Amino acid sequence: MDSRLLKTESQPGITVVTLLTPEVAPVDSLSALWESIIRLIPPGGAVQLVLDFSKVQFLSSAALGGLMRVAQKARGTGSTLRLYGVTPTVNDVLRLTRMDRVVRLCGSRDEALRAD
Repeated sequence: MDSRLLKTESQPGITVVTLLTPEVAPVDSLSALWESIIRLIPPGGAVQLVLDFSKVQFLSSAALGGLMRVAQKARGTGSTLRLYGVTPTVNDVLRLTRMDRVVRLCGSRDEALRAD
């Protein structure tokens, strides 16, 4: 995966992915970005996947579809998916599209990392 688009940090049972691009919009690498994130979810074991959206200013409809695929994969493996650092504009998009019912939006990194 292009390291200009995302950065990953791992600790036991938790993977944090920071999206480094302000626009998650239809570009050649968009599909690869979501597939890279999906590959971080182990097939048979649960992981806490945390996405840092603090740099993201825009989500396209294709990006919402990719996020939905990540959420479905996480749910199917017993993993959790949380987002934090969501900007007001992206937050509005997630709420309008009801994605906030599919993924958990957290107010801080600490909140997102807390197991519950």
